[in-house]
Amino acid sequence: MIRYFAILFLVAFFGCKNAEKNTTNNDSNVDVSANIIPSTEIVEIAQGQNSGFTKQTFEVIYTKEQFAQYWDTAYKNYLEKPPLPKIDFENENVLLVAAGTKNTGGYTIYINSDKPNVKGQSILFTVILEKPGKNCIVTEALTSPFRFYSIQKVPGPVGFALQEITKECK
Repeated sequence: MIRYFAILFLVAFFGCKNAEKNTTNNDSNVDVSANIIPSTEIVEIAQGQNSGFTKQTFEVIYTKEQFAQYWDTAYKNYLEKPPLPKIDFENENVLLVAAGTKNTGGYTIYINSDKPNVKGQSILFTVILEKPGKNCIVTEALTSPFRFYSIQKVPGPVGFALQEITKECK
């Protein structure tokens, strides 16, 4: 279901053409996409392997109250919950990516922050779900990896596209 949402988001906001350069009125090839949203830098603020997220979850968090609820779920299976980080929700949002319950260890989830897709005031992040290859030695226990990130407030829609990668072991 999330994959279909990501594909729908891609088609709706990024159209069928994938232009790397935008042009100004004088037709010079100037990349102006970086100037539309001042910063797409994301900063990891927390991560773990044993969350309470049983299903794959990608969320943009807009308020302290929402953040507290997701934080509680993330640390539901931990003996001690770290204090909620201070976030300035007037100027920032929080992104959450959670893999859901996996049958073994060896899974990790993160946002590929090298180059998010920006169009107008919309932004699309690629979420990478790494899973262990057949030759990997992994923990034989249920895991549920997650990460929280802070990002400068984005004025338009934020979307997520999932990319699954198998990490081979030697």
